[in-house]
Amino acid sequence: MRAKILHFHAANDEDMLMQYLKAKYSIFYKDQGMSSLMVDKKNEVACIDNYDISSNFTYSLVNGTVAGFLRDTDCKNGFPHASLFEKYSETVTKLKTASLNALCVYKYYRGKYYIIGRNEEKLSYAMMKESIHRLKENNYDLIITSTSDTLARKMFLPLGFVVLESGVKYELSTDPISNLVLLLTERSRSMFPCLNY
Repeated sequence: MRAKILHFHAANDEDMLMQYLKAKYSIFYKDQGMSSLMVDKKNEVACIDNYDISSNFTYSLVNGTVAGFLRDTDCKNGFPHASLFEKYSETVTKLKTASLNALCVYKYYRGKYYIIGRNEEKLSYAMMKESIHRLKENNYDLIITSTSDTLARKMFLPLGFVVLESGVKYELSTDPISNLVLLLTERSRSMFPCLNY
C-alpha cells in the first residue's frame, strides 16, 4: 500500500490542526491513557496546547486518510518539555533548535510497511525522516526529543540521535524516558563534545 508524507504549519491550516487534535485525543488520551492531557471529551479532541499554534507538523496519508502526525517546534517559539532539558537549556538556547514531539500513528496503521516514494517504511519512521530533512534544510543546528527508552533504541538511535540521559522519571509518563539530541551542524557538535564519536 502507498502512503504520502506531507507537512503543514498550524497557523496556516485550521483543518489539519483539528485533525491533529483528534488524533492526539484518540491516540494519547484514549489508546495510551494519558489522563493528564487536556481534552474536550464531548468533541473528542485534545485541547490546543501552548506549542501547537506555532509548530510545524509532518503527517502521513494512506489512501487519502490521515494516519499519523509528528510535531516540530522551534524552541525560540516555545520549548515543549523544557523541564526535561533544564541542565542543557543554556546550550540549547544558543543554537537554532527544534523539538520533535507528539509522534502518533493511529493503531490500524502502526507497525505496517508502506511504499513511500521509492522506499518501503513504517509511517512513524518516514515522518521522522521527513521532519529531520526539512529541519536540516532550514539550517537547524540541533533537534531534541524525549521518548520511552524502548522507542529511543528502536527508532531514534538508528536515525542518528544520541542519548543525553536515559531512565529519566517524568510525571506525564508511566515509563522512564530518554532525552535525545540529533547534532546537525559542526556548531552543535562543538557544544556537545562528549557526544561526538
